[in-house]
Amino acid sequence: MLFKQYSIFYSVLLALLFGCSTTSSTTKTAALNKDQYRIWQFMDKSILLSELKQDDLPANYEILKLNKVNLTKHLSQLEKKEKSRDEVRFERSALEHINFQVPWSDASFHTFVIEKSDAMAPELANNFPDIRSYSGEKQNNESIKVRIDKNPKGLYIMATSPTQTIYVRPLDTESDLYICYDKKDAANKDRQFNEPEMKKN
Repeated sequence: MLFKQYSIFYSVLLALLFGCSTTSSTTKTAALNKDQYRIWQFMDKSILLSELKQDDLPANYEILKLNKVNLTKHLSQLEKKEKSRDEVRFERSALEHINFQVPWSDASFHTFVIEKSDAMAPELANNFPDIRSYSGEKQNNESIKVRIDKNPKGLYIMATSPTQTIYVRPLDTESDLYICYDKKDAANKDRQFNEPEMKKN
C-alpha cells in the first residue's frame, strides 16, 4: 500500500516537471518567432554625437541601426519567387500586405500595414530588385499614411498624420545607422529630408 502511494506521488511529480518544461519551451519558441524579423534597434545617440555635424542635426531626433538581413527577409514576403524542390519548379505566391514597424521620433514603434506600390512595370522591376516602393496605413488608424522607398543607398520612410510628419533616412550607410525625426524639428525646414553627415577624418 505504501509503495503504491509513493508511486502515485512520483508519477504526479514527474508530470508536473515535464509539464513545466514543455510550457517553458513553448513560450521560448513563441518569443523567437515574434522576434525573428526584428529590423530596428534604437541606439544611444550620446555616443555618436561627437561624430555628427551639430549644425545639421534636428532639434530632436533618434538614431537607429538597421538589420539589413531581417529587412530583406521581411519584405521578401511581398515578392513572388520561383524555387526548386526535388527538381520541380514552383512559384511561391506573394502576400498582398504585411505589417511593418516604423520608428517614431519619440523612440517608439508604430505598426503599419504596407503593400508594394512600385511605379516600374513588373518586367523592369525584376531587373532592379534593390529598388522598391511601398505604401500603407497605420494599423487601426487610416488617417496616418506611410511611404517607404528602398534603393541601393538605403531605406527612406515618410509617415504623415494630420498633425505631424516623421522622417527616417540613412545617416551612415556603411554602419547601417539611420536618423528618425519630426519634420518640425528639422534644422533646414526648406528640405524634405535634412541630411546630417558623419564627420570625415
